[in-house]
Amino acid sequence: MAEALLVKLYLNWAVYTSSDVANYEPTLTNAKLNDAVAYCDEIIKSGKFDLSDSYRKKFMPDNGSQIKDFIYAMPYDNATAQGMTYARFQYWPKFNNNGSGGAGLFGVTLSKNAGGIFTITPEAADRFSLAGDERNEIILKDELFTYNISTFAKTTTPYLYNGQRVVLTKNITLLTPGDASMNVGDNFNGWNQGYRCIKWGLQAADYDTYNRNQSNDVPIFRYADILLMKAEAILRGATATNGDTPMSLFNQIRSYVKAPTLTTAPTLQDILDERGREFFSEMWRRNDLIRFGQFENDWGLKHVINSAAKTQKWRRIFPIPTNVMNSNTNWTQNTGYNK
Repeated sequence: MAEALLVKLYLNWAVYTSSDVANYEPTLTNAKLNDAVAYCDEIIKSGKFDLSDSYRKKFMPDNGSQIKDFIYAMPYDNATAQGMTYARFQYWPKFNNNGSGGAGLFGVTLSKNAGGIFTITPEAADRFSLAGDERNEIILKDELFTYNISTFAKTTTPYLYNGQRVVLTKNITLLTPGDASMNVGDNFNGWNQGYRCIKWGLQAADYDTYNRNQSNDVPIFRYADILLMKAEAILRGATATNGDTPMSLFNQIRSYVKAPTLTTAPTLQDILDERGREFFSEMWRRNDLIRFGQFENDWGLKHVINSAAKTQKWRRIFPIPTNVMNSNTNWTQNTGYNK
């Protein structure tokens, strides 16, 4: 695990060592790129990790140390190691039944609904469109069909809620004319706005017995990440090693998910987009967008909420917590947060 952590550190070195993070640009020299490649090679040469498990299998409730892609994962169990509850916010909110007590989205009736307050930005949804890509299956979109809760395979049975076909739209409207302003979206049309994520498989007991706690282990470092980070480091100027090229490393990812492989070298944008597919819902996106200089881009609804978001580059780092500031007066609050 230490080697994987060092790869992350070295790949982001120019961000972390910048005297003012607002001045960071992805074209800045990174003196640690060759070190990042060296630690990638240590992990690759160890022979302990590979991409032999299918994409969907890696995120099911019975995942664990047998998944060869996982270098380090946070272990969870719905009964004995609780805490994996964030997946519930990514499902369709009323998925537990059909609106009248019958079987829901996963072919069974569950005692609790999902919450379902997270939707996928249209920009992210558009990335899941490669022909044959198994990762496309983690996106819940358009006309919904029910799923087999045991295998998480999609069935041919349309999913109806109160007799209406559930159809998700990619785009999201915050306020529809006529909606009560204090009750925005809490209706059938509102629930259907935005695609959803079903990457993390669930069990009926998660909702019926364990208060929405799930047993999916959550990977922190993955072998797939090592391959893409090595490709990125070489593209940014590191010396290639062991006959690997950005294209050969990139295509290892594409091959195992059955997506089209590249015939020319990937660009840095290709790498960022691939990371968006491969590590969706694994909490690396903010880190990636900052490193690639795209954190301030106009995506999602953030500029509707904060029109100054494009220029507030100091938000690339978080504020020092108040309790730390109060306990040690030698600390100076990070720029932008001292107002």
